[in-house]
Amino acid sequence: MKKVITILLILLSSTVFSQTAGSLDPSFGNGGIVILNDYQSTGNDLALLSDGKILVVGEISTVSLLKFNSDGSQDTSFIAANSTIYGIASSMKIQADGKILITGYRNSGNGFIIRYNNDGSIDSSFGIAGIVDVTLKYVYKIEIDTVLNKIVIGGLSRTGTSDFFALARYNMDGSIDNTFNGIGIKIFTPSYSFPKLMSIQIDSLSRISACGFYHFDSNYYSSFATNNWLSRVNADGTMDTNFSNDGLLTVDNGSYFNEKFNESNAMILKSDGSLLMAGTKGVDPYFGRDFNLYEVSSVGTLAPSMPINYGFTNNKSDIASSIAKDNNGKFILAGKTGNGVYQNSFAVLRLNQDYTSDTSFGVNGRVETFSQDNDNKINNIAIQTDNKILAIGNIRLGTDLSFPTKLCLVRYLGSDSLGTNEFENNNGIQIFPNPVSKNLNLSFNTLPSLKSIFQITDINGRVILTGNIENDTMQINVESLSKGIYFLKINNNIKTKKIIKN
Repeated sequence: MKKVITILLILLSSTVFSQTAGSLDPSFGNGGIVILNDYQSTGNDLALLSDGKILVVGEISTVSLLKFNSDGSQDTSFIAANSTIYGIASSMKIQADGKILITGYRNSGNGFIIRYNNDGSIDSSFGIAGIVDVTLKYVYKIEIDTVLNKIVIGGLSRTGTSDFFALARYNMDGSIDNTFNGIGIKIFTPSYSFPKLMSIQIDSLSRISACGFYHFDSNYYSSFATNNWLSRVNADGTMDTNFSNDGLLTVDNGSYFNEKFNESNAMILKSDGSLLMAGTKGVDPYFGRDFNLYEVSSVGTLAPSMPINYGFTNNKSDIASSIAKDNNGKFILAGKTGNGVYQNSFAVLRLNQDYTSDTSFGVNGRVETFSQDNDNKINNIAIQTDNKILAIGNIRLGTDLSFPTKLCLVRYLGSDSLGTNEFENNNGIQIFPNPVSKNLNLSFNTLPSLKSIFQITDINGRVILTGNIENDTMQINVESLSKGIYFLKINNNIKTKKIIKN
């Protein structure tokens, strides 16, 4: 009987690990998915912590901070203080000391910054009782300038009925930084109709790049037609005239007779100083938009053959709301695909370094999760050290607004996960048994170089066990490890094997 059970365990493990890149991670939540049980909740941003846990910010009545374990279960030992703020928590950053910055806007539209201690208590040394009420409205993004040790937020400034793109910079105690543009705030002119500043990047010179979009008057859909917007300012808050001559750039503009529905929703800064923007592009707000990508050089010129469109479903509205770069240099865009109203699914796209679709991921580089019968959307993503993709978003478990919105976490595999037998004897290393309960045996066809070491890491890259390799056979006691998936790494990842701990 014991032999039969062992065989079944190996067969089940091989089935689990025969998943391809882009598949839901079966070791996370319920088949790769976690849905918060609260009646009404949203998940807007997330952060991966050094201990492998996941910090999530959203709303459950008020702005709320939650923590999840690396397997997707909620960390019930973490109980964050009630923020007392009713509104939208749009963005979160973790300071070097572990303190947590959250920005967003109240239901009135007025912006705020909250700072929590790493234990979930509100940091009373920040602002007034841990909260800064900012002069900007509809704040969508927060970043930390690690060079100057400053906090930067992006939103809009309103004068009368006119709205302007705006940035503000704060000191680490929550006071306004008056060295930035003389007043701590940079307001971009001219005013625009319904501007949204969606993303910020700060380079090593403390220059701030910001992107977003605005509506413009047009022949049709005047309340929808939008243009991309991009800007860069110097560390002192003046316009960077080395960027597109005046510090401002619009890409692929629409016009009165040429409808465009373009948005820049997320941005990353590349090592060469260029900026990569993700969003949407099309000619109809509901049935004619695709994921969109464009790159702008460090001096503000559009890269050749840009922008690029990537469609999911024909005649649908595909919108990328986030972008990230994985540990192999590939780019991941995530958001939603659907009709733009209540029928949307989670959508993830992976691109090669040359921006072609990565056909090893999902179907032609694309993955959809959940049916398009409900209103579902990814708001942000994070990449684990093992290249798994963690996505935070919202799911509506019904077809109209009468159904509640739920916070949803999804984790996707970043690479093919092979069956157990495929890992047992390759690269000149044999490991057995696998799955393992107590002692893991290693046998090397050729002894690795002198001073070789092994590491056993968890799925989030945390080192759990380490030691020296001195013989061509050895044994590692893994009895103390919890059940789950681990990685055996030899000589700093030169050779890696997956381990199943029973």
